[in-house]
Amino acid sequence: MATLADVLRQHGAAHLVKHTLSTPQAKAWRGIVACRTAALGGQQLACETCGHSHWQYHSCRNRHCPQCGSRAKDAWLQGRLADVLNVPYAHLVFTLPHSLNALYQYHPRWVIDTLFASTAQTLSEFAANARWMGLVVAPRPSAWYCTPGPRTCGCTSMCMR
Repeated sequence: MATLADVLRQHGAAHLVKHTLSTPQAKAWRGIVACRTAALGGQQLACETCGHSHWQYHSCRNRHCPQCGSRAKDAWLQGRLADVLNVPYAHLVFTLPHSLNALYQYHPRWVIDTLFASTAQTLSEFAANARWMGLVVAPRPSAWYCTPGPRTCGCTSMCMR
């Protein structure tokens, strides 16, 4: 079965003719292609009994690499699952209109702060309204920076009063 690194090695040059990678994308690409190869070095291990030896190459340790990044991701996910309360959750995303992208480009901190404040106020108003069953809202927002504009994205736990 072909790995992502095999696909990038075989078809990557043709892809790069038509597409440009950002600096982080290029770094991940190079890491994935070099992962567990002689390019990153390694150790030659030998059996003391029979003398058989083989090379064990270093990993790229890039979080996007399917060979070595998935273990760290899985461990992180298990840690987050331990933090989850045993209540129903709703995933809410508040997005700015594209017309405000230029404002975000020049004043990102103010835009993010304002977006968080607006999000918190909106959620609090919904929570206080009996029409929405008097939910208790515990927002845990986190900024999600996408190109070109920001979003707030967070899990909100909801409990009946």
